[in-house]
Amino acid sequence: MTIHATNGIAAIWLCVMAAGASAPAAATGNPTLQFLEQRVADDPLDHLAHNRLALEYVNTMRSSGDLSWLQRAERSARASLQALPGQRNPSGMAALAVARYESHQFAEALTLARQAHALDPRDGLALVTVGDAQFELGYYSEARRTYQKVAPQLPKAALHLRWSRLAEIEGEGPRPIDLLLVLAGTEDDSLSTRLRLAELYFARGDLDSTQLHLEAAQRMQPESFVVQEHLAELHAARGENAAAIALYQQVIQRVARPEYMHALGDLYAFLEQAAPAREWHGRALQRYLQLSAGGNAHFYHHIASFYCDSQSDPKQALRWARRDLQIRSSIYAYEGLAWALYKNGEYAAAATAMDRALAHGTRNAHLLYHAGMIYSNAGRVAQGRKLLRQALAVNPRYQGFHVHR
Repeated sequence: MTIHATNGIAAIWLCVMAAGASAPAAATGNPTLQFLEQRVADDPLDHLAHNRLALEYVNTMRSSGDLSWLQRAERSARASLQALPGQRNPSGMAALAVARYESHQFAEALTLARQAHALDPRDGLALVTVGDAQFELGYYSEARRTYQKVAPQLPKAALHLRWSRLAEIEGEGPRPIDLLLVLAGTEDDSLSTRLRLAELYFARGDLDSTQLHLEAAQRMQPESFVVQEHLAELHAARGENAAAIALYQQVIQRVARPEYMHALGDLYAFLEQAAPAREWHGRALQRYLQLSAGGNAHFYHHIASFYCDSQSDPKQALRWARRDLQIRSSIYAYEGLAWALYKNGEYAAAATAMDRALAHGTRNAHLLYHAGMIYSNAGRVAQGRKLLRQALAVNPRYQGFHVHR
């Protein structure tokens, strides 16, 4: 099935985008990318080629882990709109919405995608970007309605991944997993599906099922750095520390992203190896701040967590948590703010923020544990104890190693 506004490329992009997995195309040696780059070099006014190139750059970012490809995606989308203004070029607006969404500028992405869809109601790419931006902004009911509208145009895997994310937010018991298990082993199976299943099982402390789905993902794409990073976390959770460290180092050599350096530093800290923990935390922080200074909003939530738990600096944690809340009002942005307030000793304000984070009934051990600690210190002791018990019930292995995602 194709989606009108993007001449078929959107159906591919939707599957890739659904769970944030790496795509099979490599950043180099990609014939589609090379063809489109030559096409726009030969004809800078070819707005359709610019639109396709923008989406191909997004896919390349996902396959390589290199966020600099997003700058190229945005430049290509803007070049399309310069060649043909948005009133006659809604697919260019949709491509720019995708680039801004991937840059975590969710409010701008939502505005652009709505404008594109209003100009061309057949544009499924614009509409699904509306839903995804609504989800990241914490507008969960609106996202559900948008996904219902676009459902006939979405591949089954892309739709189920979105329903699963909503079901997880809304605390719907086993449904987030059940929605994806029906895809496993079918023609709709995908790397994204298996990685998401692995994450959901890991969050429940079921390491055997986590391994099962990571192995399936690895068979699909043996060289995926995303699969390797998840396997490193699994090894660490099982106490297979040498294997975990080796895998993290391999991933960092391939993809110098700060969240992986952060995870390796956290693993060394978990193992009470202070010197390498300081080294990797230092590298992570330097890279986080470097990317953020360049206008990259990807890591605000990570930096807040870093200053809360990896290198204590409560004032900086609160600063970055507030910046994160400025770009998205999801439950996890409120949870990050609540935890930063807690670290600053502002327990009443932390409890108020955590009330927002828990408003949808989400049953995530990380969230419940933080809520339990906050409420216990804010004078809501019985509620705090209840939530701490719930955290352990959701994931009996919660106190083991896990990374911040």
